[in-house]
Amino acid sequence: MVHDRAMARTSESVQALSIRRVWIAQGCIACGWCGDLLPGVFARSGQGLSQIAAAARKDCTTDANAESRSPLRAKLAGDEADFLAFVAAGCPPAVIQFD
Repeated sequence: MVHDRAMARTSESVQALSIRRVWIAQGCIACGWCGDLLPGVFARSGQGLSQIAAAARKDCTTDANAESRSPLRAKLAGDEADFLAFVAAGCPPAVIQFD
C-alpha cells in the first residue's frame, strides 16, 4: 500500500520538480524510511525521529526544520527532487513536507 501511494503521488507530478526546503511535520514514527534512503538529507534524533541533516541545510542545524524551514544548501532538481518526492510519498505517517 505504501508503495502504491508513493507511485501515485510521484506520477502526479510529471513536471520538472525543484525542491528548496524540506521539513518534518509532527507525527514521525521513527521508522527510518527517509534516513535509510536519503542519508544526505535526513538524520535521526537520539529518539530515532527523523530530522533534516545539518549538512543539507543552509543554517547548519539538525532538527525537524518545521519552525525555521531553513532552505537546503543546494536546490534538489531532476532525479534528486523526484527521489525526494518518492521518499516523502512513501513516508508511512506522511510527515515529510517540501517546497
